[in-house]
Amino acid sequence: MEEKIRQHYVSRFYLDSWATQDSNGDSWIWVHNKKDKNTYKTANLKKVAQQNRFYRVEIDEVVWGMLSYYFAPLQGEPFVAEMLHKINQLRLVNAYRVSGLERHEKLAPLETNFLEDMYSALESEFAYTVAAMSARPENMNVAVEEDAERHHDNLLKLIASQYFRTRRARKAVIDLTKDMYLESVNGTEKLTPVQVETVTKVILFVESIRLANNLIRTGFTLSLDHNASDLDLVTSSNPVWGNVEDREEKEDVSSFKAVMPLAPKVNLRLFKSDNTDSVFQFNSIDRGVVYRQNKLIAEASDLDVYATTKQQLNMF
Repeated sequence: MEEKIRQHYVSRFYLDSWATQDSNGDSWIWVHNKKDKNTYKTANLKKVAQQNRFYRVEIDEVVWGMLSYYFAPLQGEPFVAEMLHKINQLRLVNAYRVSGLERHEKLAPLETNFLEDMYSALESEFAYTVAAMSARPENMNVAVEEDAERHHDNLLKLIASQYFRTRRARKAVIDLTKDMYLESVNGTEKLTPVQVETVTKVILFVESIRLANNLIRTGFTLSLDHNASDLDLVTSSNPVWGNVEDREEKEDVSSFKAVMPLAPKVNLRLFKSDNTDSVFQFNSIDRGVVYRQNKLIAEASDLDVYATTKQQLNMF
């Protein structure tokens, strides 16, 4: 079993849309790093928006206890119940490996690949929809009509999963949960930083799917906007700008709004609309709108901004 060490927090298939080719057929993407203020181009997308073993999880007894407690009220949801079953299997794998039993070293990839494989399965669906939209930006309504329900669900899952999977999202949750502890018959046990990270990784993945399912049920409108200007959309290490207002119930997502560039010539907006007859809108955006959104995406990034040309990055 191959251990998938390089793991992306922004999908490679998604970043492929920003890769451009020169006259020699070589392909690259332009990157601006906000920390060192360095702008460069790279042909190796394996090194962009990735971190080694970013999704690795080690499900020991303490982590299992915390996750069981957290998800207990949600076990009636089929997806949550299925995830708990899979996590329990990983708990057994971890116990075998930690005990150093026969050929235990062969099991390490299971822990490294567990969440990575789940994200990859989602990405194969997203890639189908993004390719369909970016292939015909002027006629996205035709592409949607060919497989409307699948495209609708894919776009909502793409927004929700990418919203939760970034470095920024993880840091925000860990800042709130770094002092986690578990009370049991054996007393109170404070979670180690590694245990807190593992719990956070699992929670973020599960909650992203729950958010997507909630958005699908609630009836949101997706606006697919054709960028008709001479200025390409940029994206970043935080490609989804999302906002939700304060609310009494955590499950109330009706105020959620999101913007995500799908490709240099395709933009995606999500919002709750009173018009329940159509879940899709199709619009065109001009240079002014593109520039303002590019600035928003660049400012919201925690690390990198990605573009098709160096000139676009120089604008920020």
